[in-house]
Amino acid sequence: MGSASGDKSLKLFDLYDKQQVYHFENAHESAIFSVKFSKDGRFLISGAENDIKVFDIVSKRNVKHIDEAHEGSIFSLAISNNGKFIVSASDDKAIKVFDLFSKMEISHFTPLQKSRICFWNKVYLSKIGPISSVAISEGQKFVAAASWDGSLRLFDFKTQTEIHNFENANFGIELGKFIV
Repeated sequence: MGSASGDKSLKLFDLYDKQQVYHFENAHESAIFSVKFSKDGRFLISGAENDIKVFDIVSKRNVKHIDEAHEGSIFSLAISNNGKFIVSASDDKAIKVFDLFSKMEISHFTPLQKSRICFWNKVYLSKIGPISSVAISEGQKFVAAASWDGSLRLFDFKTQTEIHNFENANFGIELGKFIV
């Protein structure tokens, strides 16, 4: 198991021995908000202020760094099933897809500019909030993004177009796995 921290570190834990097995001190230059393991379990991917780093768990080294991935803090990461893509979500209101091997940005999803929010049976138009959580479907067909504005948006992976906005999904949404 891995953990991210406001003290800029990442920690690895052995669940069987119930012990910390490694501590990546100062893994980033700022607080780390998201951490994910690669599908094969060999890499730990983390997102912080505006960058993404990939750590090799075996060698205990930072093997990739995507600097200036976003203009704000990266709150959520998702890894494609084939292990080729990292999807990131940020408080800069952007969802981006990076090729894990080349580190190149290959997609940039931009939610539509307005969202409807209901409070006590009144409907308000609001600007898009920071993107708090992101998920990618098996086969890379869809990307889902949850926002602090309470919306849950579904995008086509290939065209980067918004397919649907599930308005008023909930505040503080944390996306799980797709069931498709």
